[in-house]
Amino acid sequence: MDKLNKIMQAGVTTPYSKPPGPPNRTGIAAPLSAYELMELNRQQTSPDPVISKFQQLGRGIKGLLVPETPIETLSMIPAVKTAKVALKAKDLVKTGETLSDATQRLNKVMGNKGDKVSRDNYLQVRKIRDSQGHDVVLKPGKKTKEIDTSYRMQHQARGLEPDAIRLDDLTKDISGNRAGYPSDFYTPKGQRIYSPGPRTANDEYGIANQQSYNMILKAKNKPNADITIYRAVPKDVGNINKGDFVTLSPKYAELHASSGYGLRGDEAGKVIKQKVKVKDLIWDANDVNEFGYFPQGKL
Repeated sequence: MDKLNKIMQAGVTTPYSKPPGPPNRTGIAAPLSAYELMELNRQQTSPDPVISKFQQLGRGIKGLLVPETPIETLSMIPAVKTAKVALKAKDLVKTGETLSDATQRLNKVMGNKGDKVSRDNYLQVRKIRDSQGHDVVLKPGKKTKEIDTSYRMQHQARGLEPDAIRLDDLTKDISGNRAGYPSDFYTPKGQRIYSPGPRTANDEYGIANQQSYNMILKAKNKPNADITIYRAVPKDVGNINKGDFVTLSPKYAELHASSGYGLRGDEAGKVIKQKVKVKDLIWDANDVNEFGYFPQGKL
């Protein structure tokens, strides 16, 4: 640094100093920039010839391994892949927008952002515009139709919870704990105690109990067996949906379909049926005629 100071005080220019400008009336050399000072300082070596040679050798090796300038530093940093990716064309074009309008809009976005993602988005839509036409409007993708289940009103079935009781065994829950009906439910006296049949020929609820109990016996320990379920619905409903209350008794469904529909609640509905797996039915823990429909897939 002493040698550098002497050079500056003497007004001597170096290969790293600024090019000569207007005459300096003060007799002092034009000031060097911070980078020029750094470069000049790097060139200084010891007056001892042996040490000087080692310094030059060391700086030569360092120059190969360590970048000396900000530009070199940036050039040695590997390119980082962006986490964002270009969207699909159908997601880039707005509903009702022509490909020409979409291309112009994305071109403006690209101009504002200037990143690779916005450029890829623009080029993708422009390519489709050129192949299909400027005035083409892409058809929107199919949307899942929302199912109207307002017909359930406040009567909601229980879902598949840890303590849920499935149709294939109404004496324990799906976690294996004792729950639901006592163990004598499946004995010869089970129907008489827990699901009494018709007392008279017109005892419709007794008929419903008998129908449901007979199907429950057939479903015992057969989770993958097929079984038919029934449901009363308004006349404009055609399917049994997940979460619906259903019954194993066609008579019980007929009783519920007899009234309670329409704007004033005094119209009759209809009964629909569907074949499902035993494991898809969760007992309401209240009545042998009522189960919740919750499709489970493979066990």
